[in-house]
Amino acid sequence: MMPGQGQAAVLRIEGLEVTARHGLLPQEKESDQLFRFDLELRMGSCPACVSDKIEDTVDYAAVIDDVVAAATTRQYELLERLATVVAGAVLERHVTVDSVLVRVEKAAPPVDQAVGSVSVIVEVER
Repeated sequence: MMPGQGQAAVLRIEGLEVTARHGLLPQEKESDQLFRFDLELRMGSCPACVSDKIEDTVDYAAVIDDVVAAATTRQYELLERLATVVAGAVLERHVTVDSVLVRVEKAAPPVDQAVGSVSVIVEVER
């Protein structure tokens, strides 16, 4: 076995802030809101662990661009759908990723009670 082949890797991106318009209520669709994303990308092998070359791994800057594009191109009513679309975009572009866990948090949900945020976690596998 070549070094790095039996070695799995997890790339984590935490606290990515994106301004977008998602939600069920009219005011959510008309006003910018803050969403925070945490992602966990799992790869079954890690050639970059040996080669130290960016082309042998997942470029997190590209993943961030994918998340921002997926979150701002269309509006979604549910956080579950938004998280699933983001996960799909990551898996579509980054073929070495075996699974992706996406946590999306709405910083100021439109509810009557005081609450810091609400979030959804979705995990999608190839």
